[in-house]
Amino acid sequence: MRHRKRLVALALTGLVAAPLLATTPVAAVGTVSLQATFTSVSYGWTKVERWKDTGTGWPTEHYLGDGRMDQTGQRKTFFGTGEPPAANFLMYYAPGWNTGSKAVPVLLVPGAADNVDREYANPSIGPQNCGASSCPSTGLMQNLSGAGYRVFGVQFANTQDDNYTQAQTISDAIGVIKSDLGVSQVDVIAWSKGVIPARMYAASVKPSWGRSYQNDIRKLILLGGP
Repeated sequence: MRHRKRLVALALTGLVAAPLLATTPVAAVGTVSLQATFTSVSYGWTKVERWKDTGTGWPTEHYLGDGRMDQTGQRKTFFGTGEPPAANFLMYYAPGWNTGSKAVPVLLVPGAADNVDREYANPSIGPQNCGASSCPSTGLMQNLSGAGYRVFGVQFANTQDDNYTQAQTISDAIGVIKSDLGVSQVDVIAWSKGVIPARMYAASVKPSWGRSYQNDIRKLILLGGP
């Protein structure tokens, strides 16, 4: 965890990781609609919003019968179901999301079968924990927020979803941040499987119904990806 925080700090300050090359923006295929806002949120987040992409091309979400892909806990409450549609996503807001001193906000992207709570806000919660005998109760979210970054997290509808679909969700989440803060670019930090859809969006690898890269990532920081 300490090594991960150090690596991220270096990347955000420009000592590692080069900015992405710009591409020509392409019009979005759909717009996003705010469905609900929650202000009683665990693990230090300020609020959570549920959003839906109104585009017509989103595929029907598939969930296995054993429940391994389902949302649980607060995420199930926020989605309103354990098996939300692919076009829905949650936006998590860290303390200082609208007051931090850093010019470029940060979006945190989780990996497979996991969530932004455990990966970025409280590594001590199960089932995976942090891989050590003793785990901290705060994470990268609090570290970056305390350093003046305006931090957000995105939660996918399906915890093990198709990478093409998740790439479009990342694009939607970035769009929400741009609208909230009036910025043109966001720094994206992705972990494990989240690395794949983050790279796909930045490279305009998309489904036929999807949105191409909008030149809205300043730095793409990839941790522990396949």
